[in-house]
Amino acid sequence: MIVEIVILVVLAGAFVILKIFQTESERKRRLEREEKKIRDKAATGGFSNKN
Repeated sequence: MIVEIVILVVLAGAFVILKIFQTESERKRRLEREEKKIRDKAATGGFSNKN
């Protein structure tokens, strides 16, 4: 009985850690995508004044 509880706790902890890594990698990927959009806009003159 105790062994099953320990296994469940370890598996739950591993699941939480994997979700944290997944969330962090998604955040990093989203940030890199936004930085690329800004660099592309700057390279094409997207920030220049349209007078």
